[in-house]
Amino acid sequence: DPSEGGLVLALEAQRRFLADYVDSPHAVDIRLRVGTFNYSFKNYLMAAADFRRVLQTPSAPLTKKQDAIWMLLNCYLKAYEYADAHEIAARLLEQFPDHPKTKETQLEIGNVLIEQGQYALAIEHFKGVLSWAQGNDAANARFHIGKAFQNMGEYSKAVEAYYRVRFGGADAFSGWITTADYERAQCHEKLGQNSTANFKVAV
Repeated sequence: DPSEGGLVLALEAQRRFLADYVDSPHAVDIRLRVGTFNYSFKNYLMAAADFRRVLQTPSAPLTKKQDAIWMLLNCYLKAYEYADAHEIAARLLEQFPDHPKTKETQLEIGNVLIEQGQYALAIEHFKGVLSWAQGNDAANARFHIGKAFQNMGEYSKAVEAYYRVRFGGADAFSGWITTADYERAQCHEKLGQNSTANFKVAV
């Protein structure tokens, strides 16, 4: 990772270059680099401005625009700017349908909906994700369906969703199952049930 002093020197040098050579064929690469420096030091909105400039550059290669829009999405997620994150995620899927981060973006849209309190929409979105998701992606979707129900106070439905993480997640990271089991126990407590109560679900 770059040092703070190195970051300042690098940013100054590269910003001078951009000011002097606005139309340089290297401008896109430099903006990506400056944005990445800012992102590394948690200057997320400053980084976002650089990544947006790349997207606004007609001559930028497709691969560079793909890098820029993914980093722009992550800037807004890190900055808790969920409305902007949602807009950029939708734009990524619409304008870059072959983007290598399409699946991750689908998952992030669901997470953003939960953060925005749009729980019913998040549930429907994640159900759509389950039409293609496998492994960790499927566990992620099932877990967040449970989380949305839990946040809505629909604890029985949340319990069912969390059980699906366990019984449908044999090929997923065990951390998803552990976390789902913990949240399921919290739901059982809200329902006045023993946290180990049997609950049958169709998988």
